[in-house]
Amino acid sequence: VEDVAIANSHEEINNFHGCEADVSLDEIKKEKKISDASEKIYSTSFTNATTLLRENIQTVGLEISRSIASEVLIQQKSEWSFKKVH
Repeated sequence: VEDVAIANSHEEINNFHGCEADVSLDEIKKEKKISDASEKIYSTSFTNATTLLRENIQTVGLEISRSIASEVLIQQKSEWSFKKVH
């Protein structure tokens, strides 16, 4: 019933513009499938981009932690060396 209503709507629009209504239900369903496939691809791409971003943020976090740990170690060694000299 819904497909018929859509087809009738397309026919009315085409008639309004002086065109013949040659939009079939199969064409409408095909366009819907293409639209659904595009939406799925977009959704998958968005999920992949989100996953990649999360992984990159984790990598940056680890690198920052290593850098801080390295700086702390250098500071401690510097303090130990200073104490030994004095």
